Amino acid sequence: MIEVFYGKVSRLRPVSRNIVQIDIHGISRLIEITSCTPWAINRGDTIVVAGEMDQKSGKLLGYAYKNQTNAVLGYYKVSVIRGFAQIITGLLFIWAIFPIFHIVEGCRLLMLNHKCRQALDLVE
Repeated sequence: MIEVFYGKVSRLRPVSRNIVQIDIHGISRLIEITSCTPWAINRGDTIVVAGEMDQKSGKLLGYAYKNQTNAVLGYYKVSVIRGFAQIITGLLFIWAIFPIFHIVEGCRLLMLNHKCRQALDLVE
């Protein structure tokens, strides 16, 4: 389920050019934002983040964010074409041992694309 959080960034830790971990003042969860573009977040910025909880790590995986301080919108983009290609490849090679992996991976990509779209709609 997609959750939305709003507040001021109290702490941030860059992981890579497109991934940053942040704390929002008053929220006790670690938020990890992944964006298809380099993130544009600073301490003290007011931000809206939409994503879902990762049950394994306990952190919120941010699929989309809007930095209201400097009007920047960032989101994680998943290829729908790649998802369908995985499913079609699995169906074409149904006689082989490995098509189930392709079909499952294609479905996972399509579901992730749907979640990312929902998250983007919530922060816009």
